[in-house]
Amino acid sequence: MQELLQQNDRRLIPIRASDPKIGQAAQQILDGATQKANSEPATAFFRQALLATAPTDAKLTIAILHEGDKFEWIIPPPEGELKADDKRDPTAPTLRAPHH
Repeated sequence: MQELLQQNDRRLIPIRASDPKIGQAAQQILDGATQKANSEPATAFFRQALLATAPTDAKLTIAILHEGDKFEWIIPPPEGELKADDKRDPTAPTLRAPHH
């Protein structure tokens, strides 16, 4: 993503311009300071940028693990992609419905 930002890729220009906080997060990614970027705008930038730059037939599935063991889908898998495990307790947490 940093390389696409360095090249000022046309697909990323409207994303960077869509919100000042997202633009700032993109600049921090470009500057190599991703760890300093606010997580919400950075996540929004990555979500939109990955969707904008991925091939149309790509199957993207991306998640983020926050401090405190909080799991969040950035780009969830399509419904039906995860198969049920017959040996698993049906009430156990899953990636579809993680524990909180």
